[in-house]
Amino acid sequence: MLLDTTESTSELGWTTYPDTGWDEVSVLDDRGKLIRTFEVCNVNQNPRLQDNWLATPFLFRDSAPRVFVTLRFSVRDCASLRSPSPTCRETLTLYYKQADSQRELERTWAAEPSGGEKESREGWVKVDTIAADKSFSKVEPSSPHQYQPNRYQRVNIKTRSFAPLTRNGFVLAVVDSGACVSLMGVSIFYRRCPATNRHLASYPATPSGAEPTALVPVGGACVPHSGPQAGTAPRMHCNAEGEWMVPVGGCVCDQGYEPNVNGSACLACPVGYFKAVSGSAPCTACPANSRTSQEGSLTCECRSGFYRSAMDANSSSCTSPPSAPISLTWEYESGDGGDVSYAPAQTKLRQTKVALNNLLTRITYLIQVQALNEVSSLSPFPPRYTSVNFTTSQSVPSQVPMMHQLSRAPDSITLSWPQPDRPNGDILEYQLRYYDK
Repeated sequence: MLLDTTESTSELGWTTYPDTGWDEVSVLDDRGKLIRTFEVCNVNQNPRLQDNWLATPFLFRDSAPRVFVTLRFSVRDCASLRSPSPTCRETLTLYYKQADSQRELERTWAAEPSGGEKESREGWVKVDTIAADKSFSKVEPSSPHQYQPNRYQRVNIKTRSFAPLTRNGFVLAVVDSGACVSLMGVSIFYRRCPATNRHLASYPATPSGAEPTALVPVGGACVPHSGPQAGTAPRMHCNAEGEWMVPVGGCVCDQGYEPNVNGSACLACPVGYFKAVSGSAPCTACPANSRTSQEGSLTCECRSGFYRSAMDANSSSCTSPPSAPISLTWEYESGDGGDVSYAPAQTKLRQTKVALNNLLTRITYLIQVQALNEVSSLSPFPPRYTSVNFTTSQSVPSQVPMMHQLSRAPDSITLSWPQPDRPNGDILEYQLRYYDK
């Protein structure tokens, strides 16, 4: 709001020209409240003298390219006059003049002519001639102590706008050309889109455009801890009614931050939550066996004794190396000696059962079973295991592999042979059998 006289009770100090024109008086309004008004009623004077100017003080426009003015006024019905004048009017004319300062206006006002066409006054621009829709017919003297309800039932309220404004400010003038009028209120304002936050971008209060159909583009600033979405700078448009519309782009919260409920700010992820990538998604609770130690964390650290393998994502749960097996299940059989074989394998087993073959007899074996996972190598402690001892039973030796003839006589023969491949213990004796053929 640049100016509003509807609540004023003291002298307004507007400029009048000539001095015989407008008068500033105090009256009671329709609520019985004392207000300041301007009145003029010189309908029977020389028509050439009906050029009564009433000008506001110099008003800064606050960067607004278009300004609106609302007039509240009442007009005497010309036909109700005892001696109707052919020059009687029921209209007011609105003008404005731009300037950079009050001082500049004071110099030009004094130099302006008092006669001729008002449109020709230097620097003054006509806004409109405003006609009254309602009028009163009874003479009602102005008095601060007399309530006049009939007059306020016939108050005209008219709004006009003017543009473009390019100087620092302006003066508005209401010109009477022969009416009997009471100006009860003047409101001068401009429309603007209020400061707001949309899609995590803040937009400043912005005056509407100079044209009624103008859309003023306004760039938004991403709120703290956010950035443009897809690299597109956010912007919106302010229409002539002071409403935001046509949003383009937006902002998303940085890593470690999430949008609040109404999307006006980015808040740090609370302890126990994390957010690894930028975006509009909320923070995520830490996965199992992990934690954060501060707000705004990008990842959750594994708790003591728990790890993530190099193949695990940062959002994966943390795991610990396996505990020792609770029980062992296996099969073994006694053979006749040789290398031990494992079925299905000695390492990289995927099942909880293994068979050991080709064990030596009467031998005590120690079996250790370790469970390993992808984080076992990350632990500073050696893998845990469970062990079992067992002794194989005794078995007969394997067969003698071969025999050699060392010498032969008519009544004797000398033979030799190697020890069995798998003696399965100490060889106590050999037995030799022979037959006639």
